[in-house]
Amino acid sequence: MSSKTDNIPKRDLISRINFLLQAGMLINRNCPPSLLPLSSLYVREAKSCAQKSLVKIDRSIKRIVCKNCNCYLIAGYTARTRVKTRRGTYFIVTCNICSHVKKAKRKVI
Repeated sequence: MSSKTDNIPKRDLISRINFLLQAGMLINRNCPPSLLPLSSLYVREAKSCAQKSLVKIDRSIKRIVCKNCNCYLIAGYTARTRVKTRRGTYFIVTCNICSHVKKAKRKVI
């Protein structure tokens, strides 16, 4: 009998994408800034692997990665976060490496 975990299609690709994203995050947090290009290389490789194999990357991971330079957006280190209130509340995240701006509308609780 096969269990539910054995029936996952493209299991090896999903595990490779997961490994590359975790390695990129680990390098980004624990290593000197000179290794940031290596972190973005891992993220870029994971994105291209997911795109070629038609595997979707989780939305929460897409939110913390810069679309321009593929660097992890860590507040105070590689990103600057601002909150604007015009016709709603917006979070504005600016990448410190490439100055790319990401805006997201949020509900106020």
